[in-house]
Amino acid sequence: MNTSTTLSHQGADLCVETSGEGPLSYGQQERDAIAVLDELGVERCAVVGFSDGGITGLRLAARGLGRVQAAATVGSRWPARDSAHLGEAFPEIRRKTLEGGAQAQLLEDYDRLNPDQDFDRLAELYSAMWKDDGPDGHPDEAAVGIEAPTLLAVGDRDPFVPAEAVLELHRRRLEAENPSELLVLPGAGHAAHDERGTSTCRRCGAFWREISGARGGYQTGK
Repeated sequence: MNTSTTLSHQGADLCVETSGEGPLSYGQQERDAIAVLDELGVERCAVVGFSDGGITGLRLAARGLGRVQAAATVGSRWPARDSAHLGEAFPEIRRKTLEGGAQAQLLEDYDRLNPDQDFDRLAELYSAMWKDDGPDGHPDEAAVGIEAPTLLAVGDRDPFVPAEAVLELHRRRLEAENPSELLVLPGAGHAAHDERGTSTCRRCGAFWREISGARGGYQTGK
């Protein structure tokens, strides 16, 4: 369960956490990221996101304003219907989270950092976000039309995100003549970047170098 999105600008990485104001939504996380970029005067950046953070990154890239020069996601669901059913399956997701090494650490961090712990309430907020089919919900078909180069990474044993679905998004993007790359990590689960860190970093690094070289480097801010 990750709501952070990383923005890269001039070699500096900015990790944006959602503000917590109002209902939890992909739209709110997108607005938080835009507010940070506006405050720092960043006109163009690359965006990287894991799980829900990747979905927020796709929303940012889908705005089509030229601000996002490249995007990469790891373990991010597509299409929207693959998010909706997770809202009903949250108890099972919590069980798998408690059983998993890296994911269990996230739960421990949540307990440590939140003095007023209410995991059941958190579950309700996530369930609502995953089932949201309104303007603040999953970007869905808009992800196909993203013109910025996009790298889609997924573990072939991800219990929440079928690799076949990510492959379908990659295929649809290529059909639409939008630059897309696919990275399927053998034997990796949802947190594929943790489980196959070397492979993920190597491919992402090559992706960024290719894009940066093709564009002559990212454009700087104001």
